Amino acid sequence: MPDTRLRIELLDTQPLVWRRMLVPQQISLHRLLKVHIAAPASSVPGHARCG
Repeated sequence: MPDTRLRIELLDTQPLVWRRMLVPQQISLHRLLKVHIAAPASSVPGHARCG
């Protein structure tokens, strides 16, 4: 099954703080939250690959 690209933004921040993530389409919300919190910043700003 293909991955889904998400862009997660923090509200009320200047400058805008965001992260782009690739996650499996069938990921649960519980797992997505765990992955988002644990995902390190990659070498390309705004991009992380998570599974």
